[in-house]
This record gives sequence, C-alpha cells and structure tokens, in this order.
Amino acid sequence: MAFPLTAAYIEALHDDGIAMFFPGIEPVGRRDVRDRNLLESAPKQPFQAAFGVEFYPTIHDKAACLFFSICTGHIFANGNKRTAVLALDQFLLANEIYLTLSNDQIRELAEDTARYNIRREDQRAVRARISQLIRENSIPFRTAFRSNPKLNRRLHRVKRAVRVANQP
Repeated sequence: MAFPLTAAYIEALHDDGIAMFFPGIEPVGRRDVRDRNLLESAPKQPFQAAFGVEFYPTIHDKAACLFFSICTGHIFANGNKRTAVLALDQFLLANEIYLTLSNDQIRELAEDTARYNIRREDQRAVRARISQLIRENSIPFRTAFRSNPKLNRRLHRVKRAVRVANQP
C-alpha cells in the first residue's frame, strides 16, 4: 500500500519548502491557497478507485497523478510547479523510491506538464507519460543502496521524517 501525502504537508511544502529548495526564484506567499478544495483533493486523487479497481495502480502512476494534479490545478496563487516537484520527490521518498531526474529534467517536466492544455493533450496521456518517465528515472531503495549503507540509512531517515510529518 502506497503512503499518501496530506494536504497540510503539501501546503507546508509550498509555504516553506519553496524558499528552502528554490532560493532566488520568485518567492511565494504563505497561505496563498487559491482553492482549498483542490488542495484537499490533490493528495487523494492518486488513491481513487471504482468497483475495487484503482485508477492509478502503480506507485509511479500515483506519483504522476499527484504531480499532474498540483502542477496543473492552480491550487496556489504562485509556485504550483515548484510545489509539484517537491511533492513528487517527497511522495516517492516516503514510498522508498529515489528519483534520479536532474534539476533540468524535472524543471522541463514541470513546465511541459503545466502547458499540456495549450498543446491540447489528453490528461490521461500526459499522466501516462509522466508515470513512464518516473518509472525510467527512479530506483527503489531496496535495490539501489545495498552497496552504500550510509546513504541507505539517510534515505530511510528521510522516509520516516516525511511519514511522521504526514500523520493526521
């Protein structure tokens, strides 16, 4: 079972994480949620199901759905793409997956995703492409860091910290 992020955690990533991880870029306002309902629904969307069938069955599909929802949903007045990047990274770490995309690759992904409607792309196709990119550019903790116990311990500490911060 995948571990979800909470709306409060996503809001904290926006309010505090952007300044920490994206210094020098246009700052965002604290508590500048444009649509509280979209914020509340974004972390729930990856876990939707009907008749016992999950819409997003793999962890990569769930991550893509979360990223897409935040990146394109205009949840915040500013900083949606940066929040989506942080949420994607934190969601994957909480679920023991390390994303290997470069900063340039993840920025390009966020910008392309935010403009999907200008290109008249289907949402499902965009999410599928994001899922595939995540699948191809991520490493499960269990296989990646056996040879580096120190890094393995650090990543597990990060995972635990994200999970603790997301407790209701």
